[in-house]
Amino acid sequence: MMINRRTAIKAAGTAFVSATLAGRAAAEAEWRTEETPTDGSLYDVAYAGGDASTDGNAYAVGQEGVILERTERGWEKVADGGVTGDGRNLLSVDVTDDGERLWFAGASGAIGEYDVATGNINDRGEPQDNTNNFKSIAVTGESGEANVYAADGSGSISYSFNNGRSGTYDSAAPGHSLYGIDSDGSDDVWAVGGGGSVWRYNGAWRRTNIGNLSLRDIEIEDESGYTVGESGRVFEYAAGSWNEDTTDTGQNLKGLALGSPNVAVGASGIAIVNDVPADTPGSMSELGL
Repeated sequence: MMINRRTAIKAAGTAFVSATLAGRAAAEAEWRTEETPTDGSLYDVAYAGGDASTDGNAYAVGQEGVILERTERGWEKVADGGVTGDGRNLLSVDVTDDGERLWFAGASGAIGEYDVATGNINDRGEPQDNTNNFKSIAVTGESGEANVYAADGSGSISYSFNNGRSGTYDSAAPGHSLYGIDSDGSDDVWAVGGGGSVWRYNGAWRRTNIGNLSLRDIEIEDESGYTVGESGRVFEYAAGSWNEDTTDTGQNLKGLALGSPNVAVGASGIAIVNDVPADTPGSMSELGL
């Protein structure tokens, strides 16, 4: 299983944080825009290909099936046309526990498995002839043995415990849909939606309102993280409270990944990055300021 480098860094840095608390800089964490090779919407982003010392590279998916990779040279297009080459939008992406496979889901039943080492894409789509738009995908387990869950706009979830192979899908219909969801376990779940609503379940559901806007994605890790939404707005969670970060874009943000750097993507090919993790020196929200 892929070791989370940020967790190791935070554990090693606890003493440093305590010792330098009084001397923190007053500057708020900034998100800067990076150029990408697409003008179409980017709907989601995830890190893959990492190990104990690196998060790997960020991969973004979007309109007409584009797949982008963030490299040392900048953002590069690694695939176009989606899973089957017919241009179906890719709306969500997740990664296996070992970081070796990206899974995409999108319009008209599209589901695909991407090998980040070889660049090969396997078509795992239209489970049980379901051609609805899959708005969210989640995978657990390692490459070649993944459990796959894809949620469509009708509130139905198609799932496979056999790496998404044809004939291995079942379905469930909880009947509810949220824009973004994140979980580190069955007893710690976060979700966001319209009206600036942030929901958290840790034994009971609790709602927090952080503004009059639609929030589209959320990533929380070890009690810190971010949520993103319309008009380029980013909110940081640390020390039990939400505070808004500054960005240099007004484009709607749709997807978010924590890493080095943190990355958010959205409309018109926008990608913004922030090199400061939410709970490190330089982040004012941890001080509640």
